[in-house]
Amino acid sequence: MRRSQLRRSPGPGRTFGRGFRLLLLFGLLSGGGCGGGDTTTQPGPEPTYAERIAAGWTAFEAGDFDPARSQFLAAVATDPAPLEGWMGLGWTELKRSDPDAAHDAFESGSDGTGSDAQRADLLAGWAFGWSARSTQAARFSESNGRIDEVEALTTTWSFAHAPGLDADDLVLLAAENHFALGAFAASLARVQVLDPVFTADVGTPAGQAALAAKIEVLRVGP
Repeated sequence: MRRSQLRRSPGPGRTFGRGFRLLLLFGLLSGGGCGGGDTTTQPGPEPTYAERIAAGWTAFEAGDFDPARSQFLAAVATDPAPLEGWMGLGWTELKRSDPDAAHDAFESGSDGTGSDAQRADLLAGWAFGWSARSTQAARFSESNGRIDEVEALTTTWSFAHAPGLDADDLVLLAAENHFALGAFAASLARVQVLDPVFTADVGTPAGQAALAAKIEVLRVGP
């Protein structure tokens, strides 16, 4: 307390002056009191599920996959019932080159609630995830199964959070899967969806080699 905030009383001893009383009143009104108040900042409310999901996709689209993963994990911890949190987590794990973790996330969300569009996004990611699981013998047939499920929902699938990824990529993935399974005629049929004029005698080694080369051209682009 500054000495200017004190004044002498007419009699013996000291009393507090008007300045001090104003400071005291201000302190009481601000919750501080005479000895100073609790100035600890109170934490705000926890983000909602929807806020976590939005933050996750924002990070995903920016290529910040670790923060995206954290947001989607927090979302499914908040509410595990909707499939979108699991779907976002699965796609993020794919981008982090962890197809097994992606598979677990997609599987966890496969019975969740959501729109057909969200379910198609989950199944499409699951298809890519299955095909990348190098230790799984059934990976190509399981991947094709998920592709079939996407196409039962929509033939015009596209992934809004990764522009340029669409139904043609699933068709090509199916062609790759069939080829890996030795189902060369089925692989050719898928390739011809993307390039109707292409043909090859897939009953011969030369035709199979031509089909493999065409798949590679489609995969890497012109």
